Amino acid sequence: MPDFAITSASKTCAACGKTFAPGDRIASFLLDDVTSVVRTDLHEAEAAGWQPPRLVLCRWSHTVPEKAETPAKAAKSAAAEMEEMFLALAAEEEAQGGSRAVLKYLLALALARRRLLREVKDTPGSWLHVKSGEILHAPEPAGMTREDLIDAAMKLSAPAKS
Repeated sequence: MPDFAITSASKTCAACGKTFAPGDRIASFLLDDVTSVVRTDLHEAEAAGWQPPRLVLCRWSHTVPEKAETPAKAAKSAAAEMEEMFLALAAEEEAQGGSRAVLKYLLALALARRRLLREVKDTPGSWLHVKSGEILHAPEPAGMTREDLIDAAMKLSAPAKS
């Protein structure tokens, strides 16, 4: 399974235009843009009043790292962001259907590949979060076709729009 090409955090806030500094808390959003997924980053304080222009598939928060990362650290940071996205979706009741359910399922598969989740035997759709020991649910969405899966994967892998 390929990793998803969700873009890195922006250097500036989409709402106010201020540059992110090391240690700043960022609220990141994945927005459904029909043929792709668009990432939007804001200072966490700006996110409360922000009105997204498209359907929000996922929201998560993270901190700007203190210094430039090595490729290994960058890969670890990307895995941590995918994990945060998954945990945010797992906490939402409305993530049970539609695009969010497909995204949650794809993230579960990707995190299992990175050994951050383990599928629970004898309980389809249940995953053990290795760090916390918590059982989370991300079943294969009912009625999901191969085309739905490919469409979601293509959106996640599409080049970012500016």
